[in-house]
Amino acid sequence: SNMVQNIILVALKSEKDQTFNDSDPKLNEYLQHLWKKTVDADIPILTDNFAPVDYYINKTI
Repeated sequence: SNMVQNIILVALKSEKDQTFNDSDPKLNEYLQHLWKKTVDADIPILTDNFAPVDYYINKTI
């Protein structure tokens, strides 16, 4: 399936550029997909109440 099933979010307070690397090539590939845009404040908070997270993620991708 091409649907997103898992997502990991990492938030950093620092504006310093971060480098994420791993010796596993597949994991390293995932680590290179960084969202660097501002997140709008009026976006609903993602929670697991009634499992809407997967629904919203797949609507946005």
